[in-house]
Amino acid sequence: MQKDNIFHKVRAPLFDRLSYSKLTDVLVDDTLGLYNLEDVKYSVAQNLEYLLNTRLHPAQVPGTPPTVIDYGLPDTTTLSTGDFNQVRKLTNVMRERIEFFEPRLRNVRVEVIPVKSDDPDQSIRIQLTAMLHVEPLTEDVKFYLVVQSKYGMVNVYEGE
Repeated sequence: MQKDNIFHKVRAPLFDRLSYSKLTDVLVDDTLGLYNLEDVKYSVAQNLEYLLNTRLHPAQVPGTPPTVIDYGLPDTTTLSTGDFNQVRKLTNVMRERIEFFEPRLRNVRVEVIPVKSDDPDQSIRIQLTAMLHVEPLTEDVKFYLVVQSKYGMVNVYEGE
C-alpha cells in the first residue's frame, strides 16, 4: 500500500478536528481535515489511552452489551501482576472494551508479553494487534500497552 499517496487520505474524526492536540500539527490539509495512515494510527493510540485510563463503575451487569457508562477499565491499582487469573481477566476486559469503543480496530488480539519475575516497577506489558480499518485504508497495526498497576495508568505506544 502506498502510504504517501494523496488518494489514501481519510477524514479526521470530529473529536480530533474540534480538539487541540498534536494531530493539528500533522494534518495534511487543515481546511479539509484529512489524515494519512500515520495520523490515523496516532489518533487511535491517543483514543486507546483515553479509554484505558478511564475508570468505570464496577457494577456492570454480566451478559449485557456495553454502553457509554461502561467506557473504561476497572480499577487496576489493586491488580496483582503475578496473579495469572487477574491479568487474564484484565486482558479480556481490555479486548472487549477496545472492540466496542474503538470501531476503527477489528480482529483485536491482546497478549501479555512475559517479563522477568523480579521486575521492580510491577507493570504488565501487553501487545495489541489488530486490523486498522478506515475507508479506504486497511492495515495491520501493533500497539504496546504498559499497565502500571501501582499507579493505575496505562501507556500506549505504537510500534512494530
